[in-house]
Amino acid sequence: MPNTLVLILLLLASSVVVVIACRLLRLPPILGYLIVGIVVVFGDKTSPPLVAENLVVSHREDGLYVVGGSPTLRGNHVIGNRRAAVRVLDYVPIHGAPLVGAPLLQGNLLHDNGVDAPVRGEYRESRVRPESR
Repeated sequence: MPNTLVLILLLLASSVVVVIACRLLRLPPILGYLIVGIVVVFGDKTSPPLVAENLVVSHREDGLYVVGGSPTLRGNHVIGNRRAAVRVLDYVPIHGAPLVGAPLLQGNLLHDNGVDAPVRGEYRESRVRPESR
């Protein structure tokens, strides 16, 4: 059974990011890793990433995944994914203010997923243990 997660598209959005018309269809685990659809991490609220008109179908995990960002998710078809159609997590660092995940959802088709409504939660940064010498 896979025990780690691989992200198909991981967007560290620090400037203009656009993902349009990708087709992510029923990808099996790769080298024992589970697959998630499109992931947006962070982002600039004044110039939010755009994730539009994508097809994300039949993944074992979530279709769209947002961590601490405010992308525009427009016209995506997210269908038959085993968990959430859209998972939105606030990023909680060890020090400093949390970054709220607040995507703008416009005209997305979320159907036949484990959960079709957006699922909210938190991603808490963990302390890294110093390496042993």
